Amino acid sequence: MSNEVNVAHVKQYASRVEALVQQRGSKLSKCCTQHSFVGKNAQIIQQVGVVEATEILGRHADTELSNTPHAARWMKPRNWGVADMVDEEDVERMLIDPKSPYAQAQQYGIGRKFDDIIIDAALGTNFIGEDGTTTVTAANDGVDTVAVSASGLTVVKLREAKKNLMANEVDTDNDELWCAITAAQHDDLLGQTQVVSGDFNKPVFGTDGKIERFFGINFVHCERLTLDGSGDRQVLMWAKSGMHSGSWNGIRTRVRERADKWDNTQIATKASFGAARSEGEKVQIIKCAE
Repeated sequence: MSNEVNVAHVKQYASRVEALVQQRGSKLSKCCTQHSFVGKNAQIIQQVGVVEATEILGRHADTELSNTPHAARWMKPRNWGVADMVDEEDVERMLIDPKSPYAQAQQYGIGRKFDDIIIDAALGTNFIGEDGTTTVTAANDGVDTVAVSASGLTVVKLREAKKNLMANEVDTDNDELWCAITAAQHDDLLGQTQVVSGDFNKPVFGTDGKIERFFGINFVHCERLTLDGSGDRQVLMWAKSGMHSGSWNGIRTRVRERADKWDNTQIATKASFGAARSEGEKVQIIKCAE
């Protein structure tokens, strides 16, 4: 056999593209009320507060006027983008055109960033006031924190969080309750006798074996929940109307040739979005050890 035959060997490139394991887009936006906006800021809601009735004593008594609380909540968009370049020579050497998979990967990444913004809005500073220039922290906004203990997510903690929401007069009969958990908290629940026995409140499992609903609470798996300064996971529970997410023109992907880059192709995805609490009393933070 000729020792030069290797020059006829051909490199074989994969004809299939598969995305690596990752969270594919936003998981939390569906759990919030959603709006589309234009402009640099958006007033998501005007709120009329609580007034109490006064007893009318005697005939022709003087009218007593109430000072009805009136407030507004604001959402400010943040702009995000991701871009990459595909050389014409790269496409020629491949059996697949990477432009579409790259665009899909970019949209996944933008969606994950949307979840980060929602988590930040639940835990952090929000904008209120007549023109949205006044800030309010979660602690000053009525957000409750379930007591920290050296344990993961338990039925006792879920009960306390739901009790807090009910005590805050949240309409749990008509307002969906959501709880974002990581894999660690999901495993905690599977270790709870009240959950697996079904004697306490029969859980609803999905086709993949994940707990989807328990104790009147819908669960959504999200590994992007943050840790506090003590290393505890900040699990979030909220009434759907208590969290708002907003988009400015949606997610926009553009594929175009760049004349300044020898007509190579640029894939770029951009989005502008924001999130805010509507009422802090509708949000709970459950701290869980991992």
